[in-house]
Amino acid sequence: MNDNNFGKKDQSETYEKNLKKEDIDLRSQSILKNMEKVEKNVKDEKKQQQMRKSKACKKILSTKNEKPHEHHEVIEGYITAYTANPATARTANGNKVRPGICAMNNKYRNCEVIITFDGHSERYFVDDTGGAFNRKGSNRIADIYMTSADACKRHGKRYGKVTIISRSKSSKR
Repeated sequence: MNDNNFGKKDQSETYEKNLKKEDIDLRSQSILKNMEKVEKNVKDEKKQQQMRKSKACKKILSTKNEKPHEHHEVIEGYITAYTANPATARTANGNKVRPGICAMNNKYRNCEVIITFDGHSERYFVDDTGGAFNRKGSNRIADIYMTSADACKRHGKRYGKVTIISRSKSSKR
């Protein structure tokens, strides 16, 4: 009888080991499936973010007076920042400096532009000019007005795009 019990113990241990292996295999498969689902969700989320960005960009580019398919001039180069005392400083157009303006080459003066860098886009009015834009090899395309020197330092020199979206007839804004 002892020999018979010994055989049963052996069989039950083997059965338990097989069950544990099957459980581990099932758990591994379940974990792998969950990981695949998470990866798919992350990919779907990235696609949705890209779609949102492109839709936002289309909204920015289209205004009441413009057709969405109209071609806009796009310039790539370095975007820097400047600051000045708003009480005394004047732009090339004679206006006070203020947030929402930028300086560019004189041929873009009085244009409305969208400046894009680091995935961020903002609309500006070109109300100022500067000599640095005309220097050979400068590759500086825009200078954004900021209210403080610290903000200018944080901004630094960034590579980006400027999209010219409209030309204004008036020099005052």
